[in-house]
Amino acid sequence: MKKLFLCLTVLISIFAVALSGCSSYGKFYTLQEAYDNGFLTKEDLEQIAYYNNNEIEYPETLDKSVEQKIKEVAAEYLRNREVHPVPQARASGITILKYLGAYSSNYVLMLKNKYDLYPTDIPDIWEDIEGIKFHYTGYYKIEFLKM
Repeated sequence: MKKLFLCLTVLISIFAVALSGCSSYGKFYTLQEAYDNGFLTKEDLEQIAYYNNNEIEYPETLDKSVEQKIKEVAAEYLRNREVHPVPQARASGITILKYLGAYSSNYVLMLKNKYDLYPTDIPDIWEDIEGIKFHYTGYYKIEFLKM
């Protein structure tokens, strides 16, 4: 009986993970969601805003294997998103525009993909999170990837 219970528990757990919509590597969040979930602190947001708003390159670089995993997660997200999925999305179609740091083995970055189309005008947007301003001059926003 205990073995049956254990097997059922394992099967239910596997099924729940499969239905959760999370990638095998990680999940993307907006900065606001990452902050609200406690993945980022106010100090983290200040550092991210400093590099982003002043267009200063982050002093560290991504390892090539981590960069590839990030691109694979992004492609998987595009293939499986609820609105306008892109079945042909591949890691090779993803570009990391900005890398803004690793926070507890998670990554903050700005991604671009060759699959989504945007208008030709260039927006000038300010986003406020806990009194910290983030400046965007384009359609791409900073994202948090929880690994």
